[in-house]
Amino acid sequence: MWRGISLHNQIGEMLSQGPKYGKVHSVFRRTVNLTDEDENMISLVTRKMDYAPISILVDIDEFQDCKICAGEAVYFHEKRIIIGPRILDISHAEHYVLKRGVYKSSGDLLEKNLKYLESFIYANGPEAIYSFETAAFQMVVQRTRLVQKAFLENDREQIIQAGKGLLGLGQGLTPSGDDVLMGIFLVLGLDNSPAKHLHSILEEIIKDSREETTDISYEGLYRASKGFYRSILSEAAEALVRSKNIEEILRKVMAIGHSSGRDLLYGILTGYKILVEKEKDYAN
Repeated sequence: MWRGISLHNQIGEMLSQGPKYGKVHSVFRRTVNLTDEDENMISLVTRKMDYAPISILVDIDEFQDCKICAGEAVYFHEKRIIIGPRILDISHAEHYVLKRGVYKSSGDLLEKNLKYLESFIYANGPEAIYSFETAAFQMVVQRTRLVQKAFLENDREQIIQAGKGLLGLGQGLTPSGDDVLMGIFLVLGLDNSPAKHLHSILEEIIKDSREETTDISYEGLYRASKGFYRSILSEAAEALVRSKNIEEILRKVMAIGHSSGRDLLYGILTGYKILVEKEKDYAN
């Protein structure tokens, strides 16, 4: 029997509504994705992972030889989840709440950290097919600039259109364009952000766009639109306005996926560029 260490409090609310059936969506070394009968996705992650939206940390090192596969039946109960031949006991799992990072106007510190972040991204990014020089990533860069321009021009419709242009752009389980979007809106939605009211635009960007990207990436963006981000991303975004030593947290983010870390950081960088300009506008 597997043991759940901790789970997102939103899962507790979902499971308290009564038993449900579902299936295994996908199985990876450090993550197993499950879907219930209402098409909600719940992720099981290994114990060394950080807190993530709609996820359960399981007391296991990896799922590689877990003997479950995509399509197997799942039964969701408030105290346990039956996944094919496996039983996950969540009766003693602690519930965690995902907190957004907090923005504070930090002047020279933020400016210095953003310069460091930009050089860090280009010095430590992925290689081969995920490199910065590929036509695919250059397209991401070009479309990201369109999103940034639309924000600075306060053109809501153009923000939505440009944002949709990033959906599904790139390779992998979470395409580069999606990760960049997540990074941008993570920053705009920070607590105390002068542009927090703009976070709701993400919901409009992904509306009716499930087919434009992968299931897993869409689910991540949907969770983000509700204000739920991985704890490591919120920590990195907040570190940029609070800490003089940001390399360690940046390296942790960069290690996410093949290119997702790079793309998320690029989105965070862009989000802060937008936020800094917005703050100047609101000050005037």
